[in-house]
Formats: sequence, C-alpha cells, structure tokens
Amino acid sequence: MRPVVLSLRAFGPFCENLRLDFSSLPENELFLITGPTGSGKTTIFDAICFALYGEASGELRQSENFKCLLAPPDTICEVSLSFTLKGALYHIQRTPKQSKLKRDGSLGERPATASLTLPDGTVLTGSEAVTKKVTQLMGIDQAQFKKIVMLPQGEFRKLLDAKSDEKREILQRIFSTQLFAAVTEEFGARAKRFESEIRELQMRNQAYLSGIDGSGNTLLLDAAGRENPDMPEVLRLLEEDGRNTSEKLQKIQAEQTALEQQKEQINIPYAIEINRKFENLETYQNTLETLKNEEPVYAEKKVYYQRLTAAARLFDVYDSLQQQIRLKEGLRQQIQDCQNTRTEVSNALQLAEKRCADAQAAWPEAEEAEKQLGILDTLRQIFTEIKQAENTRSDLQKELQKQDRMAENQRLAKLRFSSLQEVESARQTAGLLRSLQQSVQALVAAVQKTEDARGRYRQTFLTFLDGQAGMLASRLVPGAPCPVCGSVNHPQPAKPVKAVSKDEVDACAAAYETAQKQQVQLEKACHTALEQLQQADAALVSASSVPALLDNTAALVQAVDMAEQTVAQKQKILDSRTEEVVRVMGEAVLSNHKLWNADYLSSREVELTAAHARLSGALDSLDAQIASLRQRLPQDLQEEETLLSQYRHLSSRQTEIRETIESAKKTAADIQTQYAVLNERVCVLQTQLAQAEQECGRQTEILRNMEQSSGFSGPEDYLPLRSQLPETVS
Repeated sequence: MRPVVLSLRAFGPFCENLRLDFSSLPENELFLITGPTGSGKTTIFDAICFALYGEASGELRQSENFKCLLAPPDTICEVSLSFTLKGALYHIQRTPKQSKLKRDGSLGERPATASLTLPDGTVLTGSEAVTKKVTQLMGIDQAQFKKIVMLPQGEFRKLLDAKSDEKREILQRIFSTQLFAAVTEEFGARAKRFESEIRELQMRNQAYLSGIDGSGNTLLLDAAGRENPDMPEVLRLLEEDGRNTSEKLQKIQAEQTALEQQKEQINIPYAIEINRKFENLETYQNTLETLKNEEPVYAEKKVYYQRLTAAARLFDVYDSLQQQIRLKEGLRQQIQDCQNTRTEVSNALQLAEKRCADAQAAWPEAEEAEKQLGILDTLRQIFTEIKQAENTRSDLQKELQKQDRMAENQRLAKLRFSSLQEVESARQTAGLLRSLQQSVQALVAAVQKTEDARGRYRQTFLTFLDGQAGMLASRLVPGAPCPVCGSVNHPQPAKPVKAVSKDEVDACAAAYETAQKQQVQLEKACHTALEQLQQADAALVSASSVPALLDNTAALVQAVDMAEQTVAQKQKILDSRTEEVVRVMGEAVLSNHKLWNADYLSSREVELTAAHARLSGALDSLDAQIASLRQRLPQDLQEEETLLSQYRHLSSRQTEIRETIESAKKTAADIQTQYAVLNERVCVLQTQLAQAEQECGRQTEILRNMEQSSGFSGPEDYLPLRSQLPETVS
C-alpha cells in the first residue's frame, strides 16, 4: 500500500484544511516526518490509520476525540486518503463520531460515516463495510497493520514479542504466501509417502543383505553391513563372490570325486567336515541364485533413480519458468486493467473538467451577489442608524416625561411657596398687633431666620466656587499648565457639579443681609414697642386718654381677630398644598430649604422651560432624521426582516457557488492525480513485462539445454516423475 494524497479537515491539532501529496516524493526513496513535540507528526499516522480502519494508530486516542478543539462547532472533522494497492487506485473518506451545531444553536451528535471508491468506480458506504473491505484488500486487520506497517510509538516490541504462529500468519498474509504454504504441505505429504516407500524398499534390501553369507569375504560383509549400503557395489561384490563360489564349487566337486574314490579311507571327522562344506555349498548356491534373480531389479532401479535425479534437476528450472510465465501473464492482465481504468478515469476527468467549467460559469452570479451584499450591508447600516435614532427618541420621550413631572412639581412647589409667603405675611401682620411677648418671640424667630439665611448663603457660595473649579478643570489640556497652580500634570482634576449662578449667590447674600436688617429692626421695634407699651401703659393710666385708648383697643382687638382668622385661612390653604407636595414629591422635600426660595424657584422654572423646549426640539429633529433615513430605503425593503431574508438568501447562494467551484476543482485535481498514478503504473508494469519476457526466454533456453543433456524429449516426458520423486533424491 502506498499513500498518494492525504487530506485533513479539523483533525487533531490541524484546525484548517491540510493536504499532503505523497505522489510528489521520489519513488523507492525514504523520507522523514520531523517536528517538535505537539506539531502533529503522529496525527498524520493517526489520519492514515483512521482512514483505513476507523481507529487511531495508537491506543491513547479514540475516534470520538479526533476533532480539533479550536475548530468552529459547524466545521465537520473529515479525513480522505487516496492510495495505491497492487497498482490499483483507491479513495477512502471517513468522518468520526462528533458533535454538531443544530439550527436552534444547541449541540447534537453526528454519527461516523465512511465511503470507499474502488478502481472500477464502485462506492461502498458504511463504517463497518468499508473497514471489512479494506481488511480484505490489505490482507491484515487494524491490529496487525499497527504491528507491521505503521508502528506507533512504544509498540514495536509487540511484533517482536508475538508468538511464532502469529508472526507466521501475519507475514503469510502480507506476502500472499498461502499458495507456497499449500505447495509446501503437498510436497511434505508426498515426501512422507516417498519416505514410507523408501523405508519399505530399504527394509526389503536389508532383508536381502542380512541373508548374505559372505563367509571369508570381508569386503562383501562390510559393504552389506553398512548403514547406507551402496547397492551397485554390493551387486558387484555378490557377482564376484558368486564367481568365486562357482570356482570353489568346481574345486569341491573335483574334491568330491577324489573323495568318493577315497571314501572308504576318510575318517568320521573328515566326513563331517565334508558334509558341512556341502551344506555351505548349497547355501552359497541358493544365495547366488537369489542374487542373480535380483540383479535385473537392481539394474532397473539404478536406471530409475538416475532418471529421477535428472528429472529433479529439471523441476526447479521448469517451476521457475512456469512462475515467470504466470508473472508475465499477470503483468499483461494488470496492464490491461490499468489501461481500462485509465480510460474510465480519462472520461471522468473530462466530465469533472466540464463540471468545473460549468461551476466557474456561475462565478459572475457570485460576484453580482457580492455587490448586492455590499448594498444590503449599507442598508443594514441605515436600519442600525434608525434603531439608534428610535432608541434615542425613546430616551428623549422619557426625559421629556420626566421634565413634565418636574414642571408639575415646580408648579406645586411654587403654589406652596406662595401660600407660605402669604401665611408669613399674615402672621407678621398679626404679630404687630400682639403683645410685646409676641414681639419678643418674633425677635427670636428673626434671629433664627438670620442664621438660616447665612447658611444658605454659605452653601450657595461654596457650590458656586466648586462650579468654577469644575469649569476650569473641564478646560484643562494634558501638558498645558493649570491656570490656578501652574502644574502640567492633572492626575485628579475637579469634577463638574451642578452650576450655581452669580445671581443666585447674590440673592442668598441679599436675603442674609435683609434678615440681619430685620433682626435689627425688630430689636428696635421691640424697644420701641416696650417704650410704646410703657408709654401706652402710662397713657392708659392717664385719665385724659382713656376713651381714645378704648376706641383704639376695640379696633385693635377686631384687627387682631381678623388677622388671626386670615392666618388660619392662609394656613389651611398652605396645609392642603403641603399635603399635595408631600404626596407628589415626598416628605423629605419639606426639609430642603433651598427649594423654598423665590429666586431659586424662578430660576428653576426658567431652566425647566428651556429644557422642555430643548427636548421638544430634539424630538422633532429625531423624527425628521428617522423620516430621512427611511426615505433612503427602497420601497420593497422598508422592513428589516425582509432585508435580512434577502441578505441570507444572497449569502447562501454565494457560498453555494464558491463551494461548488471548490468541490469541482478538488474533484478534478483528485482525478488528475489518479490519472497520473495510472500512467506511472502502466509504465512500471510495461517495464516489468519486458523484463519478465526476457527472463522467460532465458529460462526457456536453459530448460531446453538441460532437457537435451538429460535425455528428455520435453516436459511431458519427465513431469509424470514428479509424483514419484522422493525427498532424499530431490
């Protein structure tokens, strides 16, 4: 398996798209993937292993954890791999199980997907089906792939520590040696059968050899008694021994004739010895007869073994030639398959280029959509300005309502202050008519009033000074000297406070001065009233002034009663207005002495009137601004939702066109890569085919020469001997 193109999206530490083109690397060359820890080296192997088997290359990473944490929630984690296997191009695409962003903004779950495009264009889908097909094509599963092809960090020893059976199974599936294993098993079975036949023949030969009585023939006994006797040598020695035995037999027969003549003269021991020799002679004759009968068999076996030996030398060359022929035919078939696939890929490339051109033709529409989106962005800005103006208008309306409430409060305060002045005037009038004690009490009240006026004047004057300081602070410029202290650094400038006019300060000062004067006058009036009372008492005592005093006393009593009634009426009106002020403005306002000042109330009324006019003018200006902004909007886009709907439609269409163009370009590039790989594969296969044909010719010539030198007419003459070939001879 050789990777061609690996593409990643939101995979591992790679937040954006990543495309690795392995086809640009030199063939049959080593290359190194290097980088600091955490740069994503292992992620590349994880991506390849995940594309093939749906799992990572190591045991520390799970497929659910492949998505990049920095990728947007709506970005899909995806891996695609193009690879060649036995000259054929495959394309696989997988997405792991991951979370996805729903339309309502919540997170859901996206299941894992997989697709495998075979060289003939067939597409398999489904994670399990794709993994099963990849395992079938590769010949190894994911666990074996990690042990022998892509060794994760720290897991190399797992292959070294695997059992022999497991190693043999893995290597056998990798190198497709199942056929050789079957041939080996068949040869093993035949070898066992041949060994059995050979052992049977050896037992028969051993029986024959053990029956040889080579008395006095040490060479024959040694040759027959060896562990692996040389049968031709044994036969030769037997023939020689037979001839010797025949000669001995002739001598014995001659001796027997002589002995018969001397029969009567031979003693018993000699006769016994003669009998024993005759018995040996009979045994030798039987053995010789047996060996003569076996001689054609041994000669035939010798020729047979010589023929098997010659055939055994031919089998290797013949098998190598047949294997080379099969390789040649396989290469031809692969070339034909690649050429057929290349034709299909060429057609697909033309179709992809046409689709790319068709998609590119829609680009003016995307550019027009871009222009329209720019116009809509401007209109959206107008809607934003309208919203801001409407919000400001709402705030101004609230401020105007607040100003109206303040004006109403000002009216109530002014009415109460007027009543308060009227009551005070009535009380002062009644006080002049009261007794000296009341004059003294009035004098005490005047002293208190003077103190209150002094406090109001002091507070107003300090507020005026703070206002002047805040005004100067607001005009300070960084780096410019302060007009007061001359410093160019202003770390804590005075904060502006509510402004108090010079007239208000002067009014408070005048009120304070008036209170002082009234106090002096009341003091004088008290002394005067005391003097007048003393004088009146003296006058009343005086008899000459009694009638006039009586008349004046009645008028004074009547005036005092009327003054007290007037005070009561004015006080009732004041209490009613005070209750209304408390209900509207709160009870705490009664203790605000600043509010119950004629000058303050007058200036406050002027301020409220000006503020009301200013707010009304601002509202009119905003209404005109909103109307002007709405006139800039087209008639069909007066509603913001309509504009947003059109904006989303144009944006979606523009994105669709861009994605269509990118997808078409990517598809064309992938097919172009596949076409280049097929061209390269065809060239390689044609080179291998030429080499295979040359090798076939060379091995055919060698086989013919060996057949002639071995006396065989052709393969049909020695191939039947393969089943009879024992392993020892081979």
